Amino acid sequence: FFFCMDPQAFAVAGDGAVGKTSLIIKLVNSSWEQVMVQPAYESYECTLHINGESVNASIYDTVGQDDFSPTRDLIFSQVSTILLCYSVISPTSFENITEKWLPEIKLNNPKCRIILVATKTDLREDETVLARLTERGLTPISTKQGKNLSKAIDSSFIEIDKSVTAADFSQLLAPKHKKSKITKACTVS
Repeated sequence: FFFCMDPQAFAVAGDGAVGKTSLIIKLVNSSWEQVMVQPAYESYECTLHINGESVNASIYDTVGQDDFSPTRDLIFSQVSTILLCYSVISPTSFENITEKWLPEIKLNNPKCRIILVATKTDLREDETVLARLTERGLTPISTKQGKNLSKAIDSSFIEIDKSVTAADFSQLLAPKHKKSKITKACTVS
């Protein structure tokens, strides 16, 4: 049903309606589609070009609603990298990064790499969106706020809009190689 920890397996997480599925479709098909309904999770197989190499990747799209927490937990435990998304026009989705998503991810996979993804940045200056936020006493999440959060949670950071391409994620998705420690082995007889 699932896979072993795979360095080319990624999950995309975050609140509902922040643009997770649209991001995946853009990465997989190079087209932008607005998607609203999905099952508990969806998986996509694709070839990503990372550091000049073609890499077969599995991307798992997760649902933000709490009803699907057990499925997410299983997915989170099996991937090497999680693209953790929030919408810059949804302050609640930004707050939930630390209130909901990080605790859930760290509980299930404390060693996974996190890439913080700010979505819908093209709507930050949209007059209609700004008016709706202002009516509720809110403002869009700034780039500085995103960078500060990224630093606080020790993650990579990217801001995206509809023009994002798979190439934009190329460096971020490249496996991180840690320096191996030299260990000494001995035999006791």
